[in-house]
Amino acid sequence: TFVKDLEKLPFPAWHTVGLSKYWGVLPFGVPLRNDKFGVMITSRGCPHECFYCAVPQHLGKNNFRSRSIESVLKEMHWLVDNWGIKEIQFIDDNFFVNKKSKKELCRRLIKEFPKMHFAVPPGVDLPNLDDELIELLGEAGFHDLVCGIETGNADLQMKYVDKKIDLINIKQKIKKMQKTGLNPAGLFMLGFPHETKEQIMRTVELATSLELNKIYLIMVTPLPGSQLFKYCTENDLLYDDFDPAKLRYSNTFIKNPNISREELEGIRRDVWQSYMSERLNKQI
Repeated sequence: TFVKDLEKLPFPAWHTVGLSKYWGVLPFGVPLRNDKFGVMITSRGCPHECFYCAVPQHLGKNNFRSRSIESVLKEMHWLVDNWGIKEIQFIDDNFFVNKKSKKELCRRLIKEFPKMHFAVPPGVDLPNLDDELIELLGEAGFHDLVCGIETGNADLQMKYVDKKIDLINIKQKIKKMQKTGLNPAGLFMLGFPHETKEQIMRTVELATSLELNKIYLIMVTPLPGSQLFKYCTENDLLYDDFDPAKLRYSNTFIKNPNISREELEGIRRDVWQSYMSERLNKQI
């Protein structure tokens, strides 16, 4: 049974764990603008049903629920007043579901929290970002956004990714983010079932051409509860050493007749190291 009205839930009992213990520790791989950070969830679930994602199983299919802006702001003030928080990282399954609501939230943040910093580590639903929202995010104090682009192949987008990502206008949105002062990172996936080497390299070419501040190249991973896991199990596509308790996004566990395990993992490793080393040298 899922909680339908999220506003009936109390605020997290941070006093039981000692929130200050975590200050300065890099959360979710996204840089901090201020060590005194807190995390918040403004919604639960996601309206999408991406083939590789287990959220529909964990939080309910077609079961997106959101809190009101007033409830979100009330918790923010509570965090500031009780903990002195100076940065908030939103860890919703999909923070950007309602574009209109997020624009209004940004306007309120600009007025009520002019010196606060914000980030969204789980990823950005790119189709829901337009120029106005990007500008509002920058003005409100958001800094690092992880863009879940997933694959550079339109056919794989249609088959496995339910977010309807338009590969044509991605560069324009990335440039707009950078112009607005946001730091866009990109998340890309390699190793979909039966994916060819040509398709893999197309994703690599897109990832390395977007001038992102950072890229995450991960292996398509058969998470238990996802459609992908069911498909791989039913079609004997899992390697014998597959263990749900030992999953690593740098390793592939899906058999692919088009490319060996060693070559696929080598492409991921070499491209990521080369790209990030080049970005680091540019910053120096």
